[in-house]
Amino acid sequence: MSLLTAYTTATNDAFINRVRMALIDVALTLIIDAGAPADQKTFARKVLREPRVWASHFAFGGAADETLTNASTDAQIKTKLQAIFPSYVGAF
Repeated sequence: MSLLTAYTTATNDAFINRVRMALIDVALTLIIDAGAPADQKTFARKVLREPRVWASHFAFGGAADETLTNASTDAQIKTKLQAIFPSYVGAF
């Protein structure tokens, strides 16, 4: 997949909506996980306050390495967001 294709995926409204829902699920899971790092819990709360904003950021992160596309399953999207979530902690 080319960079242009990755950009097209990351800016696709349907893809962003799916990312938003997966991101909310990831954030809620982190908040209730007693073993989750405190900084991730804090960031998860921030994400939950503005899921629309963060979904756009995470859509780019998810599509950037070309593993996610518009055809990705919900499980693939959630797994990718779980993997990249720690990278966003402290970045904003």
